[in-house]
Amino acid sequence: QVTLVVNVASQCGYTDLNYRELVELQDEFSREGFTVLAFPCNQFGEQEPGSMAEITEFTRSYGINFPLFSKVDVSGRDASAVYSFLHESTRTLPQWNFGKYLVGQKWGREAILFGEGRFFRHSPGRQILAGQTTHGTITRQPL
Repeated sequence: QVTLVVNVASQCGYTDLNYRELVELQDEFSREGFTVLAFPCNQFGEQEPGSMAEITEFTRSYGINFPLFSKVDVSGRDASAVYSFLHESTRTLPQWNFGKYLVGQKWGREAILFGEGRFFRHSPGRQILAGQTTHGTITRQPL
């Protein structure tokens, strides 16, 4: 099982291309045990201000095919348990919307954080997920 954990926002300049890409990744790799887990977050530029009903309605336009969780904080005193765990595991937190943690047992239970807002297809994580490389310029953290 490999999971891409992403903090999402509806009103970010990165929203459109990231949501489109997340749907494509889910389509391409789901048969191999991959899934995207999306966590709405309003901590960065207040770019996810809506209710969960509004967020869910917004994401329907993208035809999301992966779980969308309740709105969370990714850092600070009220950080969700998921992000607290990822922070403890990687010693790093997203600094903006669409921070992506690639988590999985494929590489011995590791978590990797990729830069915020970057499109995953242009990152070493996309190559790792596709089995094209197991190394690169990324820091891999055992869980």
